[in-house]
Amino acid sequence: MIFVLLVLAILAAIIARKEVAAMWPAAARLYALAGLPAAPPGPGLELAKIAPTRTGEGLVIEGDITNPGSAARDVPRLRVALRSRGW
Repeated sequence: MIFVLLVLAILAAIIARKEVAAMWPAAARLYALAGLPAAPPGPGLELAKIAPTRTGEGLVIEGDITNPGSAARDVPRLRVALRSRGW
């Protein structure tokens, strides 16, 4: 029973390797050692024209994400961290 669960966990980690590498970038190196490339989404994409704007309702950040290469690339989830200079 434990063996079956272990095999299922390994299969899930192999099938979802892009997602695992996106959440834990160090895992991409482990996958590469096993011969399973798992580049996280986003390498090769370029950010440009980043423009934050304050509105009465909050903060809006606009910009362009471009793919200069010929291969299709997945755009990763975007995360913004706001930091105060006063701290």
